[in-house]
Amino acid sequence: VCVNNGKLFTNRNGYNELYKSSDAGATWSPCTSFYTSSTRNDIRIASSGSRLVAAYVEHATPLVIDIRYSDDDGSSWSAVVHSITIASGDTLLPNSLTYADGAFILVTANGLNASSTDGASWANGTTIPKIVTSLARGIGKVVVGTEEANLYESTDNGASFKNAAIIAAQI
Repeated sequence: VCVNNGKLFTNRNGYNELYKSSDAGATWSPCTSFYTSSTRNDIRIASSGSRLVAAYVEHATPLVIDIRYSDDDGSSWSAVVHSITIASGDTLLPNSLTYADGAFILVTANGLNASSTDGASWANGTTIPKIVTSLARGIGKVVVGTEEANLYESTDNGASFKNAAIIAAQI
């Protein structure tokens, strides 16, 4: 769930649908569809407060994570030119999409992408060498956790990461 222009947005778990609510969740209506029947059910959404961004897996060969954004609360969607190709044989999906410190960050289980232009123009960040399971953002920091219980920290919105254990050892 995320908030954009005072409205709530969420995806319907197990379905290729996004919904919005203008009355604090009392009622929900579908957003304009941007996905196809081949879109996987794992749509992630985030908001800067005025721009809504969605990331999802499109069944293609190879699988790709596509990104779209909306400046009108989901009534229309613009495609982002940058797509993330999922490695051959890899079925890992977008784990988390978040916004803080002026940037959207999309974490996939096999890498990371960050945007400083509010979701419209994306650049590849450092690939984290483990399967990513979680993401946390704070003022000036991004921390990701892996299934091997490792932590990686970034102070440049995901452009680079350092192993948090190494950081702690240097203090």
